[in-house]
Parts: sequence; structure tokens; C-alpha cells
Amino acid sequence: EWTVLVYAVTDSFLADCFAADLKEMEAVGSSASLEILVQLDKNDYNAKRYRIEKGYTRTVASLGQIPCGEAKTLVEFVKWGVKRAPSKRVMLILYGCVGHLGYGAPSRPIQSFLGTQSTVLDNTISLQRDMAKLGHDFSMERENGARYLGIRHLGFALRDISNSLGRRIDIVGLDDSCNGALEKLFEYRKYVSHWISSVGFIPSDDWPYEDILSLIAVEPFMANGEFCRRVVDNFAIAYKDYCNLPYGFGATLTAFDLSQLNELFVALKLLSERLRLLCKKRPARLKVLDLRKKVLHFLNSDVLDLKQFVSGLRKLGLADDELNIACERIVGLIEATQIAHWADRRHYKEACGTAVTVSDWMGGYDRKKYRLLQWSKYSRWNKFLDLLAKEF
Repeated sequence: EWTVLVYAVTDSFLADCFAADLKEMEAVGSSASLEILVQLDKNDYNAKRYRIEKGYTRTVASLGQIPCGEAKTLVEFVKWGVKRAPSKRVMLILYGCVGHLGYGAPSRPIQSFLGTQSTVLDNTISLQRDMAKLGHDFSMERENGARYLGIRHLGFALRDISNSLGRRIDIVGLDDSCNGALEKLFEYRKYVSHWISSVGFIPSDDWPYEDILSLIAVEPFMANGEFCRRVVDNFAIAYKDYCNLPYGFGATLTAFDLSQLNELFVALKLLSERLRLLCKKRPARLKVLDLRKKVLHFLNSDVLDLKQFVSGLRKLGLADDELNIACERIVGLIEATQIAHWADRRHYKEACGTAVTVSDWMGGYDRKKYRLLQWSKYSRWNKFLDLLAKEF
């Protein structure tokens, strides 16, 4: 009935965390109705594939050093898993391999710009701003780093997987932080049926795999939506209210049926149109940028809680009826389009589960990549960001 495929990259502190996750998976193990297969790339330059059995993790292939940040590597793993264990439904879990901002992290060492320390470029707005001032040309950078799948390359992978299955992937789960941006939901809507992700952080003890896999081991014919709802419920129950996350950050988990998001995207497209018109004038731009500083954000100040942002827009006094209608519509649709949502009550209790990019500066590398997103082509949200960048 189920093939669960876990694609994990742990060449960091995540190695110990995922070792504990494997033990949780072993507590359930594969069975006649459930096959659990894992591809794990650690920092030993020898990626391996495993079959998770009851009480035991069995190695089935050693792959050597592989480019885990490339779409084809993920596609090859899923095709291998589905061929090895054909089933009615497929769940793909991505662990430690998805770039948080999603535009794809450049991988070239930048010691010539930041001194003698050998560093790999992290895809953050602040660092790119500093490098741009020093004359770095981001236009020649690769889409992906060695480890992370950028938003478009993950989209390429999910598209190819969907085509090979002849249908949308039943469930994709992100046991990884900061993956609830609407840019991603839009990019993957044609290839994935149900999506489970955190707009905030995932704690170091990760998903409760024993509890989650037990759900379909005991009830293999459970509907996809009901299973997703219970995944969120089990995560909320297992979550420990202690500080194992960076100070000031919290965890969330939200499940979506991506086929139900069309109305939300239409309303957001209208919002984009109104913002592009209004922000041609400097007073409106300054009001939006001031709002941006006050809204709940995730990881950095450029990824904002969608509900708080659009609610704040209505209070800016921009005197635009169409904008206010779009904002009201969006607020009403956010919760209606979610199967389930939970947020840590300490730091992210007001988080709605969906985020959007509102940046006061997007230049060089990120501007080029953001423009290529399906979301930008549909909504022209990048044109709105270009207007905000006039104040930089």
C-alpha cells in the first residue's frame, strides 16, 4: 500500500539527530503494507541506501560520493525505490537537503571576498549584500550548492518523479526548517498532492518517526488528508517545549492539499497587481517597508508571515479598495486551504503556516533566480520587490 522514501543529507550536526531517527523507524520497520527505504549521505563521502526492517537497518547499496544537491540524484533514488517496492501510494520525506530561502545556494568559496577564512557561501540576503558591494558577480553562480536543492531544482526533480509515476506524488514531507513559503507551494503544486512543512524551524529531535510510521502501519488504507492531519497532530504532541532551537525561533508544522490553493494564488496575484501600482510612489513604498519590520518573520527579515503581512497592509491607509478586498480574501483563505496547522506557543504562536518574500533588497544572484520562479511568472511579485529595492 505504501512506499516511504527518505532522502537525507547529514554532513553536519544532523548526523547524530538522524541516527536517532533511524532507530525510531526501526521500531516500526517495513511490512507487507509498508516499505521504508532511505538514502543517506553523511560526511564520509559514501552515500548509502537502506531498507528499514523491524529492529534493524539493512544496507542495500553503497553509492560512494554523490552530488546530493542535484535534482537527478533525488530522481534516481525515488525511481529506484518505486521500482524496488511498487505500491499504491508514495511518500517522499526530505531531510537536511532543501535550501531554506529556496533560490539555490551558490557553492563557490569566497575567501577572496571575506579574507583568508575558507567559507562556502550561505544564501542569505545580508551576506550577498556585503559581497555585492565588494563587486562580486552572482550571475555566474550555479543554481545549487553541493548539499542543498534550490527551489527550482527541487521542482525539476518533483516534476520528473511525478512524470515517472504517471500522477502527482501522494505526499512530500519536509523534515527541514523554513519550507512553507508560498513560492514553493506554487512551484510544486502540479507535481505533489499533499505537502507537509514548517514555515519556522524543526527541532533537533526531528519528526517523531515511530509515531508517524505507526499510523500507516496500523491503518494502511487511511486517506492521504487524514494521514497528513495526524502527522501534524503527532508532531505537536511529541514537541518538547524546551530551547533546542536558536533563541527567538520556534517550530511549526502545516499540512496542505496543494490542489486547494488555486483561489489563494488568484487573490495573491491581485494583491501583487495592486502593490505594484501603489508602490510606484515613494510614500507607499516607505509604508510597506515599515510594515515589513514589524511583521513576524522567519530565519531573516525577508521571509514574512503571510497573514500578518496582508492584515497589516489593510491598516496602512493606502486607500485602495481592491487591495483591501484582496487582503481580506487572502486572510479568509489561508486557514481554509490548510488540512492542519500547529505552531509553537512560545515564539511562533501567531504564525499562520505560510510565508512570503518581502525584501527591501534583492540584487545580483537572488534577483535573477527569483525572476525565474513560476510564482514570479504568474504573479509578477518580483516586480513588486524591484520597486521596494529602489529604497536600498
